[in-house]
Amino acid sequence: MQERLQIAQMLYAQRMLKKKTQTQCGQKLGVTFQQFQKYEKADNGIPSTKLLLFCKKFKVKLSEFQDGDPYSVIEAAPIHPMKKEECFERLSQLETKLNRKEQDDKSRSEESMAGQSIS
Repeated sequence: MQERLQIAQMLYAQRMLKKKTQTQCGQKLGVTFQQFQKYEKADNGIPSTKLLLFCKKFKVKLSEFQDGDPYSVIEAAPIHPMKKEECFERLSQLETKLNRKEQDDKSRSEESMAGQSIS
């Protein structure tokens, strides 16, 4: 789950850095803006072929998605300080959402295991 979070946050941060819309990014990848939005929200994982295409089209090193810091990318972006604050908040919300989902999945798994051991 942490990998999906890292990739989603970096997609968003790189899009902000490049000053692109979800529609523009989706067009470059051959997907709808809704699908690109799902990649950014980590609702859907981005296929490796699409991630490689994103890197190629927007001149981003693939290693950035593994090792990069999305907060640093936003900090370096040539955008208004108020917009940066919005971006930081969005990154934080995504972390919270995925951490909550991970905890819910773990709880469900534990409940399922507990139910199986009773039988």
